[in-house]
Amino acid sequence: MVIPIPADITDAFSHLMMVGLASILEDDDSERRCMIRWIDFRQAELTTSDDLDMKAVSVIVSNQDRKSTRLNS
Repeated sequence: MVIPIPADITDAFSHLMMVGLASILEDDDSERRCMIRWIDFRQAELTTSDDLDMKAVSVIVSNQDRKSTRLNS
């Protein structure tokens, strides 16, 4: 799956956000591989090695957030 990401190539937060998202998705499934790349100065994309859809990505990120919240409580 290819996930378009509106981002700014000159903003460090954009780079960190993309690496963080790829890390969360790869941590969820040890077989999954993610690739991030810039399309232009304001558009990046994350490609996954499997058939995740946006709903699945949302669930994975939400579950990671809940897990982190419990660990920090």
